[in-house]
Amino acid sequence: MKRITAILIAFICCITLYAQKGQVYRPVLLSVDKVNGQYAAGETVNVYGQLMEDIGETEFVCYAESNGSVICERHMVRLRQGEKTLVYSATFDAPSAVQVYVHHKDNDKAKAAIGFVVAAEEFRPGFDAPKDFDKFWNKQLKALRKCKMIPELKKVDLPDKVRKYEGKVELHALKINMPEGRPVHAYIAWPKDAAPASLPIVICLHGAGYSRSNAENAVQWAHQGTIAIDINAHGFPDDKPKEYYDLLAKGELKNYRNRPVTTHKEFYFRLMYLRAVRAIDYAATLEMWDGKRILSDGSSQGGAQAIAVAAIDKRVGAVCARVPAITDLAGYLQEHRYSWPRYGKSMEQGDNIKREMKILPYYDGAVMLQHTNAKLWIEAGLIDGTCPAECVISAFNEAESSDKTLYTYPYRPHIVNDMDKRVMDAWTEIVDAPRSREVYDWIR
Repeated sequence: MKRITAILIAFICCITLYAQKGQVYRPVLLSVDKVNGQYAAGETVNVYGQLMEDIGETEFVCYAESNGSVICERHMVRLRQGEKTLVYSATFDAPSAVQVYVHHKDNDKAKAAIGFVVAAEEFRPGFDAPKDFDKFWNKQLKALRKCKMIPELKKVDLPDKVRKYEGKVELHALKINMPEGRPVHAYIAWPKDAAPASLPIVICLHGAGYSRSNAENAVQWAHQGTIAIDINAHGFPDDKPKEYYDLLAKGELKNYRNRPVTTHKEFYFRLMYLRAVRAIDYAATLEMWDGKRILSDGSSQGGAQAIAVAAIDKRVGAVCARVPAITDLAGYLQEHRYSWPRYGKSMEQGDNIKREMKILPYYDGAVMLQHTNAKLWIEAGLIDGTCPAECVISAFNEAESSDKTLYTYPYRPHIVNDMDKRVMDAWTEIVDAPRSREVYDWIR
């Protein structure tokens, strides 16, 4: 039992995205009385503020926003150390995502935020699902698989941080050709001497920007008894010097997320999704795969990919998507915010609207979740301004799966490590640890 607990704790540490460095302690905290920040229509929501340390003058500016608009103008509140003070109270009859903010009247860095949602089950996404969604993606898969895979597998040494698994896990650099665009580049790992048909596949998908495939992550997942793929989202080599990637960020990858939406063929994320499927196709040829279980896992842009591969490739049986991007891209049509990378901004202004409206629904996570029966663990951040909660919740509500779990937390921003350490520990306890245990049970 102790060994299982230790393994589980290691697994939880492996799959969470925040690090213990850079912990934040703020002089003020806000609170609500629902641990998940979810309220019913007509229910009164009270937000309290509390000074956590003595900073002298205690006057704070407070205001609230809902669905991207200010609903409570700036007003002054006086907070006291060790005492909760009511700073905001309201009742909502319609679906609403609300964020309440305070900052010191003379110091914007002394600030805090909290979020809540009302009638979460009533949120709906902006796009309808195209009738030919499956036909479109099946055509993409046919073209992908028509091109014979020529995998290049190179055994590599375990990184220093996971050297303790030497002799227990095999690690390889993987490259696979694509019929178009850049190839797959990834690290793939599995337990040494794994029995045939004994392991699930886990594919780990990366957030926005440029990051190389993470060999340590692949090794950690493999040690849990999986065939683990950690894939480079953009298809570039993983063994180049830092200067190479700096140039990519300034050049070929600059503003990749905001490139004009002109055609399906040129839409940047199409090949990103297909590279992930290609990586799964290769892993599925390994004799260790049990022929049944595939999990896709990611946060932000990685969450978008995790959802996408499940919609495109019906073999994917479970999805762990934290604050997923590219989800409810047309949220503004429902009078709420829309998700990164905010193509809706150009649609709102009338630029290329007809073309974008025809293309984007095929890539929108809120549509894609209607095309998978995979088990879902979906997390929305109630103070996430990048992938707003109402977008993620709208997608969750439309999800076809009958086995789905939504996690919300009032203090969850887009980047977990931006949370105050006091509330991060509670997030770990009520969100991350339970989810990690469920994922662990699924892959075991």
